[in-house]
Amino acid sequence: MDPNVQRTVNNANKSGAKVEFYASPDACLACRALLGKVFDPVDAPIIPLLECQSPPCRCDYVPVYPDRRPRFYLRGATGRCARR
Repeated sequence: MDPNVQRTVNNANKSGAKVEFYASPDACLACRALLGKVFDPVDAPIIPLLECQSPPCRCDYVPVYPDRRPRFYLRGATGRCARR
């Protein structure tokens, strides 16, 4: 696993958070199938996935904290914020 991805998973595990799978915009079908799925850090699939067809894989995990407000993120070329 990429060291940065592993660091995210380890930090989430230490803080009690879960991790959400983030697929890059040019991700393969295997990675897009996991987009937005939330995992316990110890159960999160290793990135790159064995089925990944777009080397180098640029997918990542983002931490999800259940006790915090929903995140806002930019969506598409419009730059408008969408609530998650």
